[in-house]
Amino acid sequence: YRFVNETPGDRIFDVRFEARSLYDCSADTTKQIEVYPSPIAEFIPRPLPADYGVEEDATPITFSNETVFQDNWSYEWNYGDGTIDNQTAETFEYTYGEFFWGANENDNQIPVQMVAWNTENPECRDTISHSIFIYPPMPQIDLAEDISGCQPFTVDFSATTKYIDETDYQWEFGIEGETSTDPAPTFTFNEAGTYTVKLVVKGDGGSNWDYKIVHVNPKPVVDFIFNDSVVFAASQTADHDWIKFFNQTSYADTTEYYWYFDAANNFGGAADSRDRDPSWYYEEVGEYYVGLIAGSSAGCYDSLIHPTPIIVMTEGKVNYPTAFLVSPDGPADEYDTKNRNKYVFYPISSGVEEYRLEIYNRWGARVFESRDVNRGWNGYIDGSPAKQDVYIWRARGRYTNGQPFDVSGDVTLIHGRDEVTR
Repeated sequence: YRFVNETPGDRIFDVRFEARSLYDCSADTTKQIEVYPSPIAEFIPRPLPADYGVEEDATPITFSNETVFQDNWSYEWNYGDGTIDNQTAETFEYTYGEFFWGANENDNQIPVQMVAWNTENPECRDTISHSIFIYPPMPQIDLAEDISGCQPFTVDFSATTKYIDETDYQWEFGIEGETSTDPAPTFTFNEAGTYTVKLVVKGDGGSNWDYKIVHVNPKPVVDFIFNDSVVFAASQTADHDWIKFFNQTSYADTTEYYWYFDAANNFGGAADSRDRDPSWYYEEVGEYYVGLIAGSSAGCYDSLIHPTPIIVMTEGKVNYPTAFLVSPDGPADEYDTKNRNKYVFYPISSGVEEYRLEIYNRWGARVFESRDVNRGWNGYIDGSPAKQDVYIWRARGRYTNGQPFDVSGDVTLIHGRDEVTR
């Protein structure tokens, strides 16, 4: 027999036992049974079900203790999130913390258990369990603002996300077949255009997506030609030897041009010209590389240093003296620049690329020959001074500008004088 004590205090039950024989003889006895009060546990959670609290990143649940004679008992609550306490209030709110909700495989259920017992007689207890439901939030995603850049445009993508599976990213870059599963991929857009970049993420609350627009602005493609790659230095000509540059940069929206006519030494600094198709001349002899930087209204730039150098030359010349001295101290060094003014017959020259000098006596015999414009005749023949006389010379060759020359004249070889006017 089950004795039930439905009162808040101890209860005495009188149990009488009577025995009777076949001869109607009887005897009885009475015993008292003391039954301690025992709780009948019950509680109600609200709301049921509940959505995860996105704004506070927490989910409050209100519990109502429905146990009869609620104030008479001790309690232990297990909220299913690892927290256990001894809450005794009739109604109270418990807050489930950040990123906690019911698992999908358990239909989002969270088991909550309450144990109630008689404090003085702890063996008198009751246990009740109910499941609450906290549904997971929808994944949150933000790809930030649209962006733009110049082709080729390399973008380091990232997203602000929450409540997602960190291993499940699906990027689409707006180009067929171009995708990524990296959380923060890097992608290069090689062609100009407008691209819709999309990211799909998943979480316990389902899937969500966001997109951003990537504008890739076309970049100018710099190219140019010029009408002459070999010119004379301005200091060598009466009229400047102008070079005309023809800009062949593609893309109609190009609005800025920066020309550098000595790009090997000054490329990217202050421009020599900002005209579209400039003309230029060079003051000094040398080899010059020309560079161009072009920019569009969208701020996209390209640059080129032309692989063909411009060769700036002097105009060629060979001028010979009309007389020179024979050195009294023996043959002068034919390459000796110190004594050339009087002891060596050689030309004042510039821009000579090919050269041949021949000197003849009055009978037509060749007494000297040189194929080096820096080597002259010292007036000696076979180690002895040549006869004081008038000699005929002929010089042939080609200047560095490609023009040939063939000149001739006479020179007087003098013995015994100190000065010679060239």
